[in-house]
This record gives sequence, C-alpha cells and structure tokens, in this order.
Amino acid sequence: MQITTLGPVAVDGQPVRGERLAAVVRALVEARGRAISTPRLVDAVWDGAPPDDATGAVQALVSRVRRLGLPVLAVPGGYRLPAEEVTVDAVEARTLVDRARIVLQGGDAGAARALADQARALFPEVPELVTTEDTRLFADVVALRARAALAGAGPFDEVDLGRLVARTPPDEPSAALLVRVLAAQGREAERWRWSSGSAPTSPTGTAPTRHP
Repeated sequence: MQITTLGPVAVDGQPVRGERLAAVVRALVEARGRAISTPRLVDAVWDGAPPDDATGAVQALVSRVRRLGLPVLAVPGGYRLPAEEVTVDAVEARTLVDRARIVLQGGDAGAARALADQARALFPEVPELVTTEDTRLFADVVALRARAALAGAGPFDEVDLGRLVARTPPDEPSAALLVRVLAAQGREAERWRWSSGSAPTSPTGTAPTRHP
C-alpha cells in the first residue's frame, strides 16, 4: 500500500479524514516498522491533553486505521506497522536523494538531476513543511537540484530555494545556494540583495512569506 505523508496524509490516494486519524498514521509510519507504545501514540494525537480513556481512544483510532487497509499489528504495549508491507513517499524521496548525491559526487549531474526531480515530484507544488524531518528532506532535494543545475544539468529553479530562505529562521545552506544560482544567471542585483540579507522580494518577485 502507498502512504502519502509529504502532503495531506493519504492511503492509496485516498485522503485520511480527520486530524487524529492522520496523526496515528503518521506516527506509525515515522516509527519505520518499529513498535510504538500506546503512550507515545496518545502524545502524538492529543499533545498532552488526552481524553479520560486515552487507551480506549487509541484502540478505536487504530481500528479505523485498519479499516483503511493498513496492516497494523498489536504488540505488547503498543502497535506496529510492518515497513515491508507499505510504501511511503518520504522513504522513496530519501532513497532518491541518497542515490542522487552519490551520482552527483561521481560527476553525473544529469542522472543526479533526474533523480532529484523525481524526489521533488513526490512533494506538493507548494509544500507545507510542518515537521523538521520533512523540511530537511525537502531542503536536500532542492539543494541537489540546484547543484545539478550549476553543473549544467537542467534549468535553474530558484523558487524552492526562495521558499526555504524565506522561512524563520532561514535555511542558511539554501541561502548560499540561492546566491550562487542567481549569480549563475547574471542576476547580480538580486544576488547582492539576497547575499546582503536585504532582499525585499523573493526570486519570483513576490514578498517573502515567513513561516514559524
């Protein structure tokens, strides 16, 4: 089964309805096949404000997850989602990033760009980047695409770099790459503004959006 977590949570393309149900799916997926305890699931779902019968509420949510078709196993003290029985977009993206990094280091910028483009396609066009892990993965994808473009493979695409730089705090490696990308295109005025930290607009000409 295919689980989507880089955008709205979905199973085989069907959206998972409800924040609590989606939180259980995310927690099971992030455990990468390991057991996750009931207390940890309670924290993931209710963030410190659980209902009176938290254990029963988790059991009810797990039953709903199983109705989605996910093979959740009960284990002592918790639950486990066998990693070998599901495909997760975040895991696919990380695998593509690792392969792209290796081939880029080997000098094949074209192959690296193709792999990085595949990884980028697993994210929504405008990613939410709620978790630190998803943000780091997205930054790795964007960096590989930029480095491959600087090596002559594929067009420059500074929009994603701009998204990362416009966050609070900004992603510093992305900022350095953005300056290099703008310089490679001869966009010296924009390069200077971004390198000095005084850029009034994003590379697309719109005001940067700061994210918490």
